[in-house]
Order: sequence, then structure tokens, then C-alpha cells
Amino acid sequence: MSKHSVAVVLCAVIVPGVLLTEPAQAIPAFARREGAKCQMCHFRVPELNEDGRAYLRRGLREAPPGAMSGMEKAGEKKDAGKAGGMPGMEKPGEKKDAEKTEGMPGMEKPGEKKDAEKTEGTPEEPMKVPDAATPRPLGEPLALHWADYLTVMGHHMVTAQTGSSPAFDAGVLDTWAAGPIDRHWTALANASFDIQNGGASVDQAYGQFITRWTSRFQAARFGQVLPFAILSNQGGPSMTLSTPLVLSTPADTGTSWTPATLLRGLEIGAVDLRRWNIYAGAGQPHLDMHPGGAEAHTDIYASVEGLIGRNGSSLTLYGYRGQAWLSPDAPERPFQRIGVFCNLFWHKTKVVAGYLAGWDRDVQDQSLTGSGYFLLAEQLLSDRWAAYGRYDHLEQDLSVAGSRITRGPAIGVSWWAQTQIRLTVEGRQVETSSERTNKMVIAEFMWVL
Repeated sequence: MSKHSVAVVLCAVIVPGVLLTEPAQAIPAFARREGAKCQMCHFRVPELNEDGRAYLRRGLREAPPGAMSGMEKAGEKKDAGKAGGMPGMEKPGEKKDAEKTEGMPGMEKPGEKKDAEKTEGTPEEPMKVPDAATPRPLGEPLALHWADYLTVMGHHMVTAQTGSSPAFDAGVLDTWAAGPIDRHWTALANASFDIQNGGASVDQAYGQFITRWTSRFQAARFGQVLPFAILSNQGGPSMTLSTPLVLSTPADTGTSWTPATLLRGLEIGAVDLRRWNIYAGAGQPHLDMHPGGAEAHTDIYASVEGLIGRNGSSLTLYGYRGQAWLSPDAPERPFQRIGVFCNLFWHKTKVVAGYLAGWDRDVQDQSLTGSGYFLLAEQLLSDRWAAYGRYDHLEQDLSVAGSRITRGPAIGVSWWAQTQIRLTVEGRQVETSSERTNKMVIAEFMWVL
């Protein structure tokens, strides 16, 4: 890739980003609804920290008073500082945690107790009053007003790679309509519109029921879902610009299943927000129908996650068993996947390691194996800058003979013009055995309303 190509990529994306640095008023619906700082739930927008994961498990709502068994006091936001400050995330008049975020004094809302007084908090303390509603306990449902339940996200990219001219991709427009309906029920729908190629699709769409309004509860999701273990550790908006190879590459056998497959079915879970969670699910994978018209099949999976310490670090084990059609005339063939994910958080540093192994059978009923791993490290450099690096390794048996290895590093940097406007530039070098090394630069402009 020539120096000229790289320059074109950077100019094509950085210039629009600089022109859009005027303060934006809208913030994502979840933060609007709760009257919260975005960094309460995000390590770096839009990546989730443990607060964000707990918010997701709880049905897109924050914990009520006393739900954390004394670990968090009524109305108090958890460690926002561990996400690092991001510009524009606080709503006017919103309080900061002086101890953890080095917030300025005088930011408390009228009538709200200061941190020193909250250390002896009780459920009877005055609750934080979200700006989006009349006084209510934090996390309670609101009237279904679009501003509190609808988020729109756009992704637009420029890519330059070895042997090709820079190409602009108009990208995808995502809409998220989600939130609690009452103290037990939540609904979510995520529709994507492909601007570049046309067409629309519904990614996730489900209802969720939680049994109790405490830090320990049981949950059930039904509809079109992504397993929680993958949802919290996959690529896309929840990680970095590009997805780790092992989380995005199907088996060479022709199995169209990947670890991020959507399932149409039911998932149940038991959750202790501060210690562990267990999920099990069954559903029909969202794949193209078998050319021969055979009936859909049901796959099963399970995961268990243990939390480590109080910074949100965790270890997740994941297992999946399913079937796939490899050709119109062949019968279904079974496959299995196991995975391990480890997330480590510090104040401004995040490290994620993931390993996935799989066993498939090809058309001739020959056993094939594959495995891969990735290691990702991210650092918040300042309020507006973050950098990350990742290494991928993927090895797959081939149906013909031998195996194929794909590996290489990726490095990137993100810059926020505002909370809702982000520019990420990533360079990747992917080497595949028996093929030449592919070098590329990807620049993504992302905005959120």
C-alpha cells in the first residue's frame, strides 16, 4: 500500500471529523433515560465495562437502592472514573464522584447528598432524579417517549489495502429501540440499514423477563438473540473497529455458523451481579435455509462467567453444539465450539484474551479441527484519545489436506470530537499461509444520537 493511499484515507475521514467538533446536544437513549454519565457503563464509548454488562443483564436498567447488598449506596453511580473521562458525557447539573473521577465541587443536584454523606447510605436516602423524568427510583421504566428509548448509530468507513485503491463504504445505519417496559419486562429491537448495498435486516429482537429487582435474579430472553457470552466479548461496536479473526471466520468446511451466530429461541440465566452468571439457551440459528428445503434444526449452548475483584474483570467459559448443512445433497453434520474469554480492567487500561476451538465433520464425514486466539490491549491516553493493539491467530484444518494459518497484528487509535462523534483509524497486517501478506488501513467515522 502506497504512502499516497494512506494519506488519502486519513484526509478523507479526519477532515469531516474536525468539521463536526461543534458540541452535540443528543446523547444515547440509555444515558438520557437514566440521567447518567456515559462512562458509567463504558470503558471507551461504545465498549462496555462491568457496569454496562450488569445494565445489559438486568434488562437495560440500573440497579435500585439496596440491590448491591451495600456495595453501592442508593442513587450512587459506580466507578465512572475507571472508564476515563469522555467529553460531553455529563448532563448539565449532574453530579460527579469526587473520589473516583476527580470531579469538580458544586456539581451535586439540589437536595442531593454529597459523597461523604452517602457512605452511610440507606434505601431511604433521596434517589437521584433523572433529567428525563419526574422523580422516580433510578432504573424504573419511563413512559415510552422516543428520546428515552431510541438510539441511532451510523458507521462509515474508508479502506485501503494492498493492491487496491482506497474505497469508501457508506456503511451501516443502526437503530436501537430498547428499554424496560415495567419492573420485570424489557424489549429490544436492533434494525440495521445497509447504506452501501441497500437492504435492511433485524439483528437482535427479543423480550426479557427478570424475576426480582435485586442483585441476584433469574432471567429469560426469547426472540432473536446473541448468546450473552458472545455479546459481551465479540467484535463490532462492543470491542474495536475490526473483529478478531476467531470471532468472525467460518469453518473452511462450508459451515456457515460462526461464534456470533444469532439464534431464534430461548435463553435462561441465573445472575449474581457481583460474583457470577450462568446462561443456557436453545434456538434455531439464523442462517440461509437449506437449498433442499430441509427443516431447521435446534442448537444448544451454555456459558458461565465469574467476576474477579471489583474493577469488572471476569473469566467466561462458553460451549456450543449444533448442526450444519455443508451441501444440498449432504445430511446435517454436527459441530462443537468451546471458548474462554478473560477481561481485565484497570483505571485506564483494558486487556482482553479470547480462545476458541471447534470440531467439525465435512461432507465425507471426516473430522476437522480449528482453533484460534486473540489478545487485545487498550489504553485511554486522555479524555479524547485511546489506543489499542491486538494480535490474532487462527488455524483451520482443510477438507482437502493440511491446514491453513491466518495471523497478524492490528493497531489503532480513536479520537472523540464529542461523546457522540468518534473517529478510529486502524492498521492491520494479515498473513495467510501459502498466500501473500495483506496490509490494510481502515478509518471509521461513527456518530450516535
